[in-house]
Amino acid sequence: MKKLTFVLLSLVLGVSMAVAQSKQITGTVIFAEDGEPIIGASVVVKGTTTGTVTDLDGNFVLSVPTSAKTMVFSYIGMTTVEKPVQSVLNVTMKEDAQHLEEIIVTGYGVTRKAAFTGASQVVDAKTLVRTTDADPMKALTGSVAGFQMASETGQPGGFNAVTIRGLGSFNSGTQPLYVVDGVPV
Repeated sequence: MKKLTFVLLSLVLGVSMAVAQSKQITGTVIFAEDGEPIIGASVVVKGTTTGTVTDLDGNFVLSVPTSAKTMVFSYIGMTTVEKPVQSVLNVTMKEDAQHLEEIIVTGYGVTRKAAFTGASQVVDAKTLVRTTDADPMKALTGSVAGFQMASETGQPGGFNAVTIRGLGSFNSGTQPLYVVDGVPV
């Protein structure tokens, strides 16, 4: 009986000590410009792999060791923020204009420029305005490498066949991916 009591007491003390060695941190991460929550911001204990990401409302909950001193908040295109550990941490992040040139946003997601293996080209409104044609597809002709357009019917407003990467593309289709306001069409 004494052995069973000793084992149970040791188990209860061990569990209570393990629980006492961590604390819970909650908070919110928002964008400084408009006060909107940042979804998917990384929240990590500095020098460890203990971390989480923010939810749809910019909130996070993380259990950290009591020895933790500093929290690191990061997000693509934002400056990294370091804060001392407190039970409630509300963080405001600012845009990092220096690193924005290194990111490519495609119809499939966000990729760092160094890791991007495809071909991409940006056509701004200034380039499209210089053309005299009202059809935005015809305005792209000559502005994008590998872009070819042919009118199927010859009628005004008729269907135009668009080909990119040439007719003999090996592994990909020749139709472009159109992204309008972030939505693939």
